[in-house]
Amino acid sequence: MDALTSKSISTIATVHKVSRNTAYSQKATAVNAVNEAFSKKADGVIFHLPVTKAIIAQMILGLYLICKASYRDIIYWFESCLDHHISAGHINNTLDDANINAMFINESYDFKSIKQAASDEIFHRGQPILTTVDIPSRYCAGLNKQATRCGTAWGLELLELQQQGFNPSYSIIDGAKGLKAGYEEALPDSLLLFDHFHISKDGHDLMRYLKNIRDSALTVVLEVSRKMDKAKQKGQPQRFSAKLGKANSHYKQAEHTYQTIKTLLEWYQYDVLPFASVAPAEREALYDFILAELNHFAEQKRIRKFINSMKNQRKHLLKVIYKLDEHFKKLAMTFNTSMDMIWKIAHCARYDINAPTYHMKTSLLEQQFGEKFDELEDAVWKAMCDLDRSSSMVENFNSRLKPFLDERKGFNDHRLSLFQFILNHRPFSRSEHKNNIGKSAAQLMSGLDHPHWLEMLGFKRFSLAA
Repeated sequence: MDALTSKSISTIATVHKVSRNTAYSQKATAVNAVNEAFSKKADGVIFHLPVTKAIIAQMILGLYLICKASYRDIIYWFESCLDHHISAGHINNTLDDANINAMFINESYDFKSIKQAASDEIFHRGQPILTTVDIPSRYCAGLNKQATRCGTAWGLELLELQQQGFNPSYSIIDGAKGLKAGYEEALPDSLLLFDHFHISKDGHDLMRYLKNIRDSALTVVLEVSRKMDKAKQKGQPQRFSAKLGKANSHYKQAEHTYQTIKTLLEWYQYDVLPFASVAPAEREALYDFILAELNHFAEQKRIRKFINSMKNQRKHLLKVIYKLDEHFKKLAMTFNTSMDMIWKIAHCARYDINAPTYHMKTSLLEQQFGEKFDELEDAVWKAMCDLDRSSSMVENFNSRLKPFLDERKGFNDHRLSLFQFILNHRPFSRSEHKNNIGKSAAQLMSGLDHPHWLEMLGFKRFSLAA
């Protein structure tokens, strides 16, 4: 393989302790094998496939669940590739039969291992589909369409999950009133955290809105100035002097509002919400300071709406910081150090590990703490990595679910069990976490292997003869 990738034959021979002639010989053998493999006739028979009713059913499921094909596309594929006609009713019956099996499999799982959950809604034709996901494994524990997303609907959904052992230590939601009420009613002992992404996104949207107002005001100033210059040439500067003064006043006010709120929201995003920052008490003080400063601009409706969101969500947004503080207290006891030292190490995590600033700050801390500093730093970073402050996993699941929610592809409400099943049992082909690659969400959640999803639905998969 090294020889085929154009590496030096001399180097290869030295590394493998063989002669150059041996290396050249092995390379020639490999090249001949590759050429022979690709020189076979295109119309040669690779293998024979017995097309039975079971194979046709598997093809239907594969086209529908993997390729996300519509009924018409599936019918046309069979006509084009196999010269075989199937009806839309046949497809529907095949999917319904699989859906029944999928429903029983979904209900057979034990959710006691789910300790970190995220819940949200995805809307289909104006109605919410209530979704609950295990954060570490991406396993979808609950997926049901309801007429409303009120507290009662969410409470009933969570009570059903509890029958399978669902009782997470903490859950992350987006702050919706119905979702919050449902959790507080059904799972009062579970720690409820608010997602940091949505409030950050609202802040970015607010800054973009204020920037557009500022830019529009600047455009008006430039336009009036242009007219003023023309009027001066005609000896009539007084015609636009009042308008220009008014336009400048509007621009200065818009610029002041934008720059002030931009600074406040940057503090909010980069100093209050992240794990890599200061201790909880300092964050609370900064949170309240930002709110007080924003109140100076509360006469604007858009800003007032954001202020109300910050006020209403303050308690639940900061809960995750106190949860992290609890982990840090255990580390302080284990390493016999102060909480101040722990939070200073956490603060350093905001800098690039290759940046001079990071090395300057950590070197000072290392001098204070001593030999076990690296071990303590690793423990602090692990504590931050093990906690979540975003419901991105449920958003990720909803994005994978969305292609199925199309009436043109034969979607109906009762088939959600089948979609939940395939998304839970299809292995991940790529992931930032190497241990997840090649494993399904069900494997990661339960810790147990399972057969191929087609075999779980009662089919015998086709396999080539040895």
